[in-house]
Formats: sequence, structure tokens, C-alpha cells
Amino acid sequence: LFGSTTMAQRAWPKALVAASYQKPWPKALVRPADSGSIGMAAKRARLAEDITTLQPTQGASKSAKPEDLEPGVRVSYWDGRQGTVSDSWVRLDKFWIKDDSTQDVIRNQRQEVVEFRSAELRLIEPEFVEDAVAAGVVLIGVEKQMQEILQHFGPPSATKRRTPQQLLAVACLHSSPNLLTDVASQGVSDDVWNLARSLRRDVPMGIRISGFEQVIRRLGADLQRLERHFCMASVHVPWDWQSIADSKSEEEQHQRKEVWNQIDLCITAMGVYQGEPSMESAARRALSENCGVEVSDFLFDYEVQKRLRQELSIDIPVHLEDDNGTSIIAVILPEDTVTAKFRGMLCLSEASRGVASTPAVIQASAADNRVMVDGSNTIQPSREEAPIPLVTQDSAADEGEEIDGSKTVQGKTIAEWQAEQKQFDGEPKLPKGWLRIRSRTTDVVYYFNMYTSEATFKVPKLPLPSGWEEMKSRTTGQIYYFNRYSGVSSFERPAP
Repeated sequence: LFGSTTMAQRAWPKALVAASYQKPWPKALVRPADSGSIGMAAKRARLAEDITTLQPTQGASKSAKPEDLEPGVRVSYWDGRQGTVSDSWVRLDKFWIKDDSTQDVIRNQRQEVVEFRSAELRLIEPEFVEDAVAAGVVLIGVEKQMQEILQHFGPPSATKRRTPQQLLAVACLHSSPNLLTDVASQGVSDDVWNLARSLRRDVPMGIRISGFEQVIRRLGADLQRLERHFCMASVHVPWDWQSIADSKSEEEQHQRKEVWNQIDLCITAMGVYQGEPSMESAARRALSENCGVEVSDFLFDYEVQKRLRQELSIDIPVHLEDDNGTSIIAVILPEDTVTAKFRGMLCLSEASRGVASTPAVIQASAADNRVMVDGSNTIQPSREEAPIPLVTQDSAADEGEEIDGSKTVQGKTIAEWQAEQKQFDGEPKLPKGWLRIRSRTTDVVYYFNMYTSEATFKVPKLPLPSGWEEMKSRTTGQIYYFNRYSGVSSFERPAP
């Protein structure tokens, strides 16, 4: 992957970024390390100045009771500002509030934490959405997998807002909270900075890492032991004034105007969805809709994720929650993960059998070349085709082997999928034990083994009969089959 340079010889930079060959990235950081804090510092200063003049808001709504104000509860205070209870001392009737716009605990001009009383606060009633599931996913994988995802997602638009605007692969080795500001400043492109400023010219623009940092902290210190792995992060830009005006509710308008008004570094994908039966299905939908990536049921399986962590000798949670109550699943991709593209989606599945130092950020580009920020090396992404799984004697089903028909795949049991195989009657016959499964989120059809739980996007094939070998013509490159016992050759695959 890195040419003749060995791991021992190579000093990894803090970031990998992709660049067009016409305009290589400079050797210096894209942004000074403290540039991301300029906007937040200005907001904090204005907020501190307001503290001496603002009075508690008087209104018809009843003030909150102390017992209502648990950490995480949404409140309004002063002249209608909004925030979240950060810490509470109910018996003392004292509360710390984290402001929505700064994402910091409110402090006065002397940088002392402001202690609120319940009479100064009013509860913000959450908007009730029936059967809504808030979920997200953070993908963790090695460089080859991150490059493929970034290349599939493409470069950030310089003129049009989208969700997310850009993807960044942050090295686990450099994911400690004290390094994230530098990493984000290095990875966010100039196009994203310029677009963000044009969308909200009324506020000083900066990078806010609190959302991603919060999840990194909860994943724990073992994450930084993954020296060859990256966490995929997403970059979000502010909403424009027209989108703010078109908000469907006051709460949505507040979120778009006062909360999402900076460049935010977040987890890979997140969203709130109705009608999803589980957190995993909602997280997969977010990953599909936001990033164009589909991950197989097998890799999302809790026991599979636990086993991968055991193999890597790390202790990081599979499931966690952020301060807003969003359920998040941390998915580690095995190094032999198979990728395939189908109907505009990048599909990730496990291989047919089984599961150095790194730069700090990888960033997508329209160019095929991947150039490090210091210009010291060029990386070409792999073009390997996903292998076709072969059904061997070990993986084939025994006549007496039982199937767990209650196992759920894509929201249906194995027994239900067996009954639905009639819809694929016109397709080639599959080896015993294999089913065609249709993804609910992308309509992609893949192949699932009822006995081994293997999944793949390539059609599984039975091994050749005894004596037959698959050969490749040296002159034409065409595949043919040769029987070493009889000397017979054929372009048609022999039946088992």
C-alpha cells in the first residue's frame, strides 16, 4: 500500500487528506489549531456580558420544580435562551446549565459557573413523535476500508449544503479529546469553511467537536490502542436562513438557528426515524441515507462485535448513549471485510470464512490519488473484487443439522425468509443452506447462510466436482475448467 516504504521507516503524519493532483494540500495545517475556538469564544464572551443585565423570564408557564431538573432535561432561561441541565443538586435547589449555542456550561465574566435556581428555569416539553427512534452509528475500520468509504461518498460540495457535508476518518491513535480540535482543523476542507461562512454570515464561524468528543470519551481509552484503525466522523455545516424560516416547528427552528450554527464534528451517521423496530435498524437506516453505506446483518450482530473486540484485546462498548439520549452502536469492521457496489450503495459484508502507526485524518476527494498532508507519500486505494464464497464440506449443511428458524435477519425470521424465497424463483439456484435476503432500507439483495450466519453480496457457488480445476487462459484471460484425470476441458462450469 505504501510502496517500498516500510512501517518501521515511515513516520506517520497526524493526518491524511485527499487532494486533487492539480492543487496539492500545503504542508502546513489547513487551519491554525485555535481557529475552531474563535466563534465559540466570541459567543461565550457575549453570553458572559449578558449575565449582568438579563433577568429571569416572566411568563404564563409554571416554573420547573427542583425534582424535575435531572441532568439531560431541556430548559429555557433568562430571555428565552435554551439549554440542558448539566449537573443538579436538588436538595440545594442549584443547577448548572449547558447552553445550546455554545455547548458549554454557562459562566460569568469571571469564568465562574452560574448556579441557577429552579424558579429561574422553565421546562421545555419535548415534541412527541410516535414510535420515533433516535439512533446513530460510528464505524471503526482500517485504512483500506476508510479509503473505500471516503471515495464512495466523494468530496464535499463547495456550493450546496448536504447532510453530512464531509466525511473524515480520524485515527484512533489520535482520537484523544485534547487532539481532536487539531485533527478537525486539519481535515475540514477550505470549501466547507467557505460554505459555512456564506450560510451564516451573522455568527463567527468555528469548529465544534463536542458531539464527536463525547462519544470518543464514552468509547474509552482502549480505542486509542487500535493503532491501525480509524473512526469515521462526519462534518456538518449550518443551516441557511431560508431553511431556518421553513422549519416545521419552533423547536426545529431553534435547533437550526441557535444549535446547528457552526461547523460540527459528529459520529458517522445519526437520525430520528418513525416505524423502525429497533435501534440497530434505525442506525443502519441513518448510515444508508446519510453516507450511502450498507452493512450486513452479520457485522451488526452484537455477539459478532463482542468477538471482534476480544480478538483485538480491547474493551470498548458496542452500545452507548449520548447526552441527548441518542442510541449509538460502535461497529468495528473486520480487516477482511468485503465491499461491493450495488444501485449506488457501498455494501460491506464479512469475508466468506471467518474475522503500525497511522495518520490522524483521511478525507475524500474526487481524485483517485490519496496524498498525505506533508506530501511524503501517495496511496492508491485497492481495486480488488470481492471474492465469491465457496461452499466447502466444512460449511455445507449436514442432513440432520437443525436451523434456528427464530433468528431475525432484516426484521424477519429465518422461517419467514424461507417462505419468501418463492419471489426469487427466476434466479439461479443457490447451494443448500443459502437464502436470498432483501435489505429493507436499500432494497439490495444479498446472500445469507442459515447454518453459519455468513452473508455476502456475491453469489455463493458449490466446489467443483472431484478432478476438476478452474483455469485461466494465458492468451485470452477467459476462465475454463479442466479435468486433470480425463484431460477434458470446458468453458461451462461442471455441475457438482
